[in-house]
Amino acid sequence: ASDRGDVTTVQAMLVFDDAARTKAEQLFSSMPPEPRGSWRSVDDMAASLITMSGMQAPFPAADVLEHIELEPLSPERARLHLRGTRRDGLEFQRTSTGWSYVISEVLVDRYIQQQAAGR
Repeated sequence: ASDRGDVTTVQAMLVFDDAARTKAEQLFSSMPPEPRGSWRSVDDMAASLITMSGMQAPFPAADVLEHIELEPLSPERARLHLRGTRRDGLEFQRTSTGWSYVISEVLVDRYIQQQAAGR
C-alpha cells in the first residue's frame, strides 16, 4: 500500500503503542498549521509519513525478502529482522484485522530527532 501511495490503506494497517501515541500527539499538537498541512490527526500524519517513506524507498525485492527473520516477542507481536536495511527492527502486532505495523516509541523518538536535526 505504501509503495502505491495508498494512505488510507496504510492508516488502517497502523497501530500505536501507548507511549508512542502520547509523544506523537504532543508533537502533532505543537506543530504550526503550515507544516501540519492536510493532516487532521496524528493517525493521518503517521500514515502519510510512512506512505511517503515507502514510495521513496519501496520494500526490497522478493529475493531479499526471503531472508527476513521474524522474532516472536509474544504470541501477538513480532519484530522483523532484515539486516542491512532501514526496516530492520520494525515491529508488527496482531490485531482483529490481521498484522499491523507498530508505531513504537523508538520510531516516534527517531522522527522527532530527525526533525530537530533538520531545522
